[in-house]
Amino acid sequence: MKIFPNGYRIELKELLQLAWPITIETLLQYLILSVSLLFCGHLGKEALDGVQLAITTINVVGSSVIIGLCTAFDTLFSQTFGSNNKNNIGLILQRGILIMLLACIPIFAVFVNTEYLLILVGQNSEVARLSGQYVIIVIAGFPGCVITFVLMRYLQCQNIVIPGVILQLIANVFNIVYHLILVTGLDLGLRGAAVAVVCTYWTEVLLYLMFIRFSKIYENSWTGFSKEAFLDWNTFLKLAIPGIFMISVDWWSFEISTLVVGILGNVQLAAHSIVFQINGLIFMIPLGLSSAVCIKIGQHVGAGDPIKAQTTSRVGILVGWIAALFTSTFYISMKDIVPKAYTSNREILQLTSKVMPQIATYNFINITMIIPLYFSDLNKIYIGFISKCSNIGGINERRRSVWWAFCTAIVFMFGLYAAKILSISWENECKKAQERTAVLLL
Repeated sequence: MKIFPNGYRIELKELLQLAWPITIETLLQYLILSVSLLFCGHLGKEALDGVQLAITTINVVGSSVIIGLCTAFDTLFSQTFGSNNKNNIGLILQRGILIMLLACIPIFAVFVNTEYLLILVGQNSEVARLSGQYVIIVIAGFPGCVITFVLMRYLQCQNIVIPGVILQLIANVFNIVYHLILVTGLDLGLRGAAVAVVCTYWTEVLLYLMFIRFSKIYENSWTGFSKEAFLDWNTFLKLAIPGIFMISVDWWSFEISTLVVGILGNVQLAAHSIVFQINGLIFMIPLGLSSAVCIKIGQHVGAGDPIKAQTTSRVGILVGWIAALFTSTFYISMKDIVPKAYTSNREILQLTSKVMPQIATYNFINITMIIPLYFSDLNKIYIGFISKCSNIGGINERRRSVWWAFCTAIVFMFGLYAAKILSISWENECKKAQERTAVLLL
């Protein structure tokens, strides 16, 4: 039995051509909130802690749900593009945006109560106040963030990736300018940083819509606004709801650790916050790769080619190990250098440096993050949800133990995912994809 049934060179080349732009685009999207942390980190420890807890709240309550919903796009967009029904992509886009904007309503209900919820879980009252202030302002821009996530996937699943990198670069330049004007120039502090994020989110939407409109990319996939977007939400929700649980449980296990560490004191929280941000940035490398793998598998499955789908899955795992080695080496070699970009406090820097090798270990094992998106793409997300639950139980009240707990949990998860991915019948998945795209046309 050949490891790569269709040969690995062509699939590897196509995968990397898709992966590196998606990685950079995803990284640049993540940087929008990280820039706020950088600017506010130099306003003092309370401002740094406040923004970090605000970002934690936004990620736990908002971003995790939205990205979970987007797993449905990873399936439907790529499989529809791979089939002969490309005109249906526009209908999926409309239907998905409607559902995701409706999902913002309960998210905003939590956002407006951020301060009280943080105090309830034992956070410092002043830090909680600053966090609540930041999150409430960001509400005005969150729908823009949601639309941007959808438009990113709309382009990516059609193999249009380089323009996304350029658009995100432009948006990040605007983001820095907004922060310089509002935080540094007008001295609005934390509130200015939140307003800058709001402006950046809507700038992103404008940039993506302008590109889609003037490049005329939409002509092959858009048939105009349709009342059908309000019908047949079942297909989307059957994929999206399990995706919410899989992504959210994974994300919550990390973000809740920030709340736990916050109870131990401001210095511990600041150190953990810096480590968490660095980890989030580097995490974009394998995350971008996993998105590329998911897209390629979806296209092959949609086109009814099980051999290419199987080959892509195995090539993706191989490249994932290489990426894991690269990121782990980075953590160990830069443990005393990178944290200085966030703070000059010696005590915080020492604590941060100690935990960086643990993150290196975690990231090397965390090859499994390549595999979960297979489940979203193949409607196997329930398996992902069950195994992700193992992460939450491992959180220890000691800061350094948090990362060792993650390492232990990820080993268990790898076994579950590897066993499942090796048993997949790609022929059956191709049949299911054809049935799914046929249903969408009805």
